[in-house]
Amino acid sequence: MNIGTPFEQWLAKLADQQQSPDQFFEVSINKLIRLPWFEGAAWITKTASAEIGRVSEHSTTFRAGDVSVMSYAGRPMGPGLLLHCKLLVEVLIQFHLAKLRELELANRTHLQAIYETGARVAQDIKNLLQSLHTLTSALKLDDNDDAVPTQPRTILILKRQLPLIIQRLQRALDKLQAPEKADLTHVDVADWWYEATTRHGHNGVQFRATISTHAAIPADLYDSVIDNLLENAYVKRRAETGIEITVTLQSEVESVCLRVCDQGCAIATARANELFKQPVLSYSGLGI
Repeated sequence: MNIGTPFEQWLAKLADQQQSPDQFFEVSINKLIRLPWFEGAAWITKTASAEIGRVSEHSTTFRAGDVSVMSYAGRPMGPGLLLHCKLLVEVLIQFHLAKLRELELANRTHLQAIYETGARVAQDIKNLLQSLHTLTSALKLDDNDDAVPTQPRTILILKRQLPLIIQRLQRALDKLQAPEKADLTHVDVADWWYEATTRHGHNGVQFRATISTHAAIPADLYDSVIDNLLENAYVKRRAETGIEITVTLQSEVESVCLRVCDQGCAIATARANELFKQPVLSYSGLGI
């Protein structure tokens, strides 16, 4: 069964690999085709596909779940060699699947820690809300005071922003205290766009909208997305002075598309491939 390749050594090589599932698969296939009877290989997983080595007419395909590996040999494989190669590839696939499960478990643990942290800061948000209510009440009293001279632009911005901040903090607190009862409040896309431009318009951001249909969108979701993306762009702008930030909204019959773009450097390809799949290393956020 070993045919000159001790099975224990093969397992030890696989166990030493600590990369992500796709990186692990690529490195392991590279080691696999170094065996004398392989010419090349091609593989397809749920998230990646690649080909390495030379394609020959003598090919064999091995499948397990969502993973498929096609091996290319220099000559037809006999029954014993075919069985041996099948065993090696199937073990490789099982290690790949185990790494996927390991990654999923790590993601769940990461998110669980964030949820527990959120529960602990609920009281802090309550205290912050109380302070903001007090500040807003003081600003409203100024509105009724005829002796107050023309107010500076900063005060006017505060008066517009504070009620919106209070509203959003209250919604966030409600979701922290009872996430199972959280409800997505839908608003007209044009109304949401007006509030978004009011909230961020003083930060040197260009806003462009094409609203051909007045769709109803979940306000909390769109608020969260635009705030998060713009905050990332602001952080980048502090490091790369002078870059332009543009927010574009297209509301059509079939869909609503919100896009945030900046002229700064692009995300590294390796990091971009991890987005929306697993927590990533972040210097200014939670990496989710």
